[in-house]
Amino acid sequence: MPLKTELRATYKKIRLSLSIEERKALSASICSRLIDSSVLDGARVVHVFLPIERHGEIDTRPLVEYLWEKGVKVVISVSHFDTGQMSHYLYTPTTRLSLSSFSIPEPARVADLTKVDEKDIDVVITPLLCCDNRGVRVGYGRGFYDRFFAVCRSDVKRVGLSFFPLINGVVEDSRTDDIPLTHLCTADEFITFEK
Repeated sequence: MPLKTELRATYKKIRLSLSIEERKALSASICSRLIDSSVLDGARVVHVFLPIERHGEIDTRPLVEYLWEKGVKVVISVSHFDTGQMSHYLYTPTTRLSLSSFSIPEPARVADLTKVDEKDIDVVITPLLCCDNRGVRVGYGRGFYDRFFAVCRSDVKRVGLSFFPLINGVVEDSRTDDIPLTHLCTADEFITFEK
């Protein structure tokens, strides 16, 4: 099995090779499959990543619209690259966004927003490049989501969204502080990982 650095480079390239139309269609299918699953049942607070468009990430906006319609509180984050931590804020239809220096869509003025404690979050919708058959994800390598998961409740649902199926085998250089996903959603399947 390739190492994380190799997987990261490979899947970044594959993802960017998808056309805008392919990414849009796959994103819609992934969001639809997630909504049709039972993973959101009973959730009151759902953390959602917003796509970094220059990286070709999955468009989660259809999911956000669905959650708003259902009265579910939607939470987005601000990434603090100096500390490696994220802070979390209630995201509403009136929240203004701006792009960070890393092209991440984030709230333009957090002073105007309601801060959300990690322990209040029921489901974390998680970005990734690829994922192995244990739920170990390969992201961009900075560890933001593993540190985030570590301070969430133990019963939080960690749901990865992927354009691609599970990779064969396991990520060889996974670390003890890599916190696996509980679920993975692709356009073709919804997977629950055993604990």
